[in-house]
Amino acid sequence: MSEQLLKQIISELQEIKTEVVGLKTDVAELKTDVAELKTDVAGLKTEQQNMGVRLDRMETDIADIKKDTSLIPFVQRAALETHSDILTMKNLQQEQQKILERLSYRSVSQEADIAELRRIK
Repeated sequence: MSEQLLKQIISELQEIKTEVVGLKTDVAELKTDVAELKTDVAGLKTEQQNMGVRLDRMETDIADIKKDTSLIPFVQRAALETHSDILTMKNLQQEQQKILERLSYRSVSQEADIAELRRIK
């Protein structure tokens, strides 16, 4: 019976050894998985930092746009004032053109009258 007991113990030891080898394989796979997870987490942290930088840049851009947008009413007012000034100057120029045309007509008429008077003398 002692031989049979030894065979049974050896058999059980071999089963335990097989299980230990399986566990070691599982542990090695888990270590590999953990290493991959660490790499993935590091990549995610880098991406998160990059997104933070981009977010900061976008916030700055939005602040600049808001600042520029706040100036729009002033620019519109200045454009309207300039347009009004241009219309006034255009009207004045048209009036001056009319005056010049009248003066030119009078000058031609007066020259004709002077020429007529010289001819009569």
